[in-house]
Amino acid sequence: MRLNLTRFGGLLPRQTDLNKDVSFADIAENVDLARGTLRPWWQPAKISETTGGAIYVDGCCVIAGGCHARFAEVGVGCGRIVVATGINNAPVFTSTCPPQWEPLGFPCRMAAPTVSVAPVKRREDFSLELRSYYYTVVNRLGWESAPSLPSEWLRVNTLDDVTVSGFAVPDNATAIRLYRAQTPLDFGVEQNDAAADAVYLLVDERPADTAIISDRVKVAGQACDTEDYDAPPADLREVRAWRDGRLAGLSGDHFRMSALGAPHAWPLKFTVACNDHPVALLTDEDIAYVLTDGRPVALVIHGDCGDGHPIEIREAAQALPCISRQSAAMHGGVALYASHAGLVAMQGNNAQIITRDYYTTDQWQALRPHTMRGAVSDGVYYGATDTAFIRFDLPDDVFADAQTGAMTTLSLRPQALATSADGRLYLALTDGTYAWNAGDTTLPYRWRGKVQSTSGTVRMSAWRLRTTANVEVTHWLGTREIQRVQAGNHACRLPVGYAGEEWQVEIRGTGEVSEYMMATGIRELLR
Repeated sequence: MRLNLTRFGGLLPRQTDLNKDVSFADIAENVDLARGTLRPWWQPAKISETTGGAIYVDGCCVIAGGCHARFAEVGVGCGRIVVATGINNAPVFTSTCPPQWEPLGFPCRMAAPTVSVAPVKRREDFSLELRSYYYTVVNRLGWESAPSLPSEWLRVNTLDDVTVSGFAVPDNATAIRLYRAQTPLDFGVEQNDAAADAVYLLVDERPADTAIISDRVKVAGQACDTEDYDAPPADLREVRAWRDGRLAGLSGDHFRMSALGAPHAWPLKFTVACNDHPVALLTDEDIAYVLTDGRPVALVIHGDCGDGHPIEIREAAQALPCISRQSAAMHGGVALYASHAGLVAMQGNNAQIITRDYYTTDQWQALRPHTMRGAVSDGVYYGATDTAFIRFDLPDDVFADAQTGAMTTLSLRPQALATSADGRLYLALTDGTYAWNAGDTTLPYRWRGKVQSTSGTVRMSAWRLRTTANVEVTHWLGTREIQRVQAGNHACRLPVGYAGEEWQVEIRGTGEVSEYMMATGIRELLR
């Protein structure tokens, strides 16, 4: 009698050994099964001493934060910035590495300016008008704030010099822009209705440290186009880059979105209230997923959001709560995250548990999924918890049956994972940030096959491997270890005197193993 393995598989803990295919394993740790053989991964390569509970990686730039941090890269002008939430008390951004954090927005409703006029005595005074002023501030990237509160209406002669002061300028401002609204008076009779419709036009721009601006401009410039801007919410979290240079995030129980090409401006009209409490946010092209403690929600963006409400809301039919915000990851328009019963895949408003064939609910809970940190690289979901680290080849179809080599584990315990723009996976370990599978040495694997049951008592006496290097081989009969040896490409004998119905083998090492055979005699191995 002979048992022969020419294809090695991964884990299927939901099934008993009697119900598994012969190639499945009870342990498949640090092993690459892409070719159906046992191959080691390369050790992760250290790229930075920086580490933390959340990381962002772009080439040699590594930015880290606490476990509540979230980073998003977005284009501005000819450059790019990294926006972060969970770093400070309000959203921040940086264009440098190491980061020099700056406020993402400007203060809301800056104080109204003070205006005064020194009238010049004239023979006639028929050119009278009402004026009001407000100001905006600009940062070093050219972002302009929403206007301050307007000044009181001031009655002046069109030839008078008006002095404006009392600017409440934030620290991140580099310039002040002064705007003026004016409406003529008919022989000194105030036109209240006309004043209400007046438009504020640009009259001057000065450095941010300017204390007083004198308005001598006769013909004002363009209208202020930031009147509908609102500052980013101070409690903004889960920031994500979205299409057309937009940012998206969560605030309280609401989804929020920035204006087109203006990461600092978050108009209230781009707000969606959620029925359940939002836990995490994912974005991809025209769709965003709000993962909640109840039913997840898909938000589809239409057009450029210039007219009407731009977002279509699609709620999933069933409650599949997200129990770990750090587990959320995007893959090809599909949202992935940890729920109570397994790993969820959501596409549109269709959500399914895609690990249902691999883990029972109890087995999944034993992994402590509420601590899961997740990322996707090359079509594989990597999910690290406080007690386990799974590597799951994502199926093309959420209803696909369990695949032989899809589920394995890794022995590492990263505190955070991140995927860079080029799709590479990075791990934040306790002593730094590492690039996965990029080192110079291999990571020893451990693979233990399922229990091979025979149809009666059998006395196995010999076995053989095909391997590129010596590996450690251990045999069990039932629960008893009967042999542990280093072996290469040659036949070996099992200890004499053992017979039984349940045989199991474990292989450890770094050599690539393409075949394993066990038989009742040497001659059986040579057939």
